[in-house]
Amino acid sequence: EIKECDWSSDVCSSDLFITAYVPEERVGDYLTAADVVIMNYRSQHFEASGACSLAVGAGAATITSLAPAMMSFGDAVWHSTSGYPVGLSAELLVTNASLRDELKERARAYAQANSWEQIATRVVEQYRQLQQSPRLVEVVEASHVGEESTVTHSSKTASSRPLRILIQNRPNTFTQRGGDTVVLEQLSQGLAVRGHEVTVDVEGVRDARGYDLVHLFNFATPNLTQALAQRAQSAGVPFVVTSLYEDVPEFHNQSHALAGALIDYVRGGQRREWWLENSGAATRVGRSQRFPCDWIAEHAAAILVNGAGEANALKRDFPHRSSIIEVPVGHETGVKGDAAVFERSEEHTSELQSHSFISYAVFCL
Repeated sequence: EIKECDWSSDVCSSDLFITAYVPEERVGDYLTAADVVIMNYRSQHFEASGACSLAVGAGAATITSLAPAMMSFGDAVWHSTSGYPVGLSAELLVTNASLRDELKERARAYAQANSWEQIATRVVEQYRQLQQSPRLVEVVEASHVGEESTVTHSSKTASSRPLRILIQNRPNTFTQRGGDTVVLEQLSQGLAVRGHEVTVDVEGVRDARGYDLVHLFNFATPNLTQALAQRAQSAGVPFVVTSLYEDVPEFHNQSHALAGALIDYVRGGQRREWWLENSGAATRVGRSQRFPCDWIAEHAAAILVNGAGEANALKRDFPHRSSIIEVPVGHETGVKGDAAVFERSEEHTSELQSHSFISYAVFCL
């Protein structure tokens, strides 16, 4: 649809589409260079989009679908609709500089209001309901580069002892990185900056005694999370959980059934009549079981969720639960992008050598 757009002659004399994989360390460059970023997601089962958060955090003019994960961004993004489909929306933003600049400004404002710094502040406010808030003290900057072992971010001596927080998660948190890794890193950094003494333990070796609070992650690892939670309870230390709850009954078995149907469709020569007859298998398959996190939900001092959809799923699945607190994800890119890299990088010479310049860049994720 983008390729078929009727671009005006002053946009670009020839089309250029780079379809190769973009490594993580280069994403910031692309986001910064792009005039428009498109996230035309269709999934109805995710609460938040980390990829869209990166784009908004970079201050990019971003087009999204009406999928639930995109609605929380409000007017910080352009929502494509039946009246303004992706192609038309992209053409409008690319050719209308004032409209594009306004959208970018809204993205920057949204990112600032929902930065990880602000998220950490919200979490601190919740901690205060459990323990007395510490005074701000000078701290050592937190870092998780190459970590797989226990890490302590210790604060310098202060007249009032900061709150001691033990953060625990799965053993492969830093070697098999996921969304929980990002949240854990950013949250521990933000808490340390605010004067808390934060220990990150992904080996499960720390004794909860001596800490004021234990912060756990993941309802998707129920056995491990429950074991850590029970250790905290036995030590008489309250624990909170960032649930990152996936509503697997809504999509797990269905996605496997659909994938199986697609495989058979391709192997069978992609006959349209076969697909029309068999593609409904995903709607007929039985629902999978939810994660068995009943004990965790009931005994946690609080459950932290990313949005209303996750909160509603927890309320539905765990009637005997503790309080649920909505804490969205932050929106920084993590690295600063450099649009000028496309003008001087030898890495991109072969891709761009036939183009004297790029008038407009559209980045689709």
